[in-house]
Amino acid sequence: MKPAWFFSLILCCFLMIRCDGPFPSEPKTGVPADHNDNKRGAMHKSGKDNPFGSGDCSDSDCHQSDLRGGVVVYEGRTTVTPSCYQCHGDKWEGDD
Repeated sequence: MKPAWFFSLILCCFLMIRCDGPFPSEPKTGVPADHNDNKRGAMHKSGKDNPFGSGDCSDSDCHQSDLRGGVVVYEGRTTVTPSCYQCHGDKWEGDD
């Protein structure tokens, strides 16, 4: 009985600490091609460290001027872009 319990414990530990975690997320669809920097499953584009620069994340067709995301039309499709603050918190608060 102990070997089965031990094996179950090891299996549970493996599932909890592997790269994707126990519940892997689905691949993101419709992400722009220039968003090719994968950070923990979230795709970023270059310039992410300075998101308020011209032509970067704060454009009206990206994550909006306040980086809070919203409904945009991108390549002829209406989509909802995520808020950068979902992952980054108030990292850029006051910079806008």
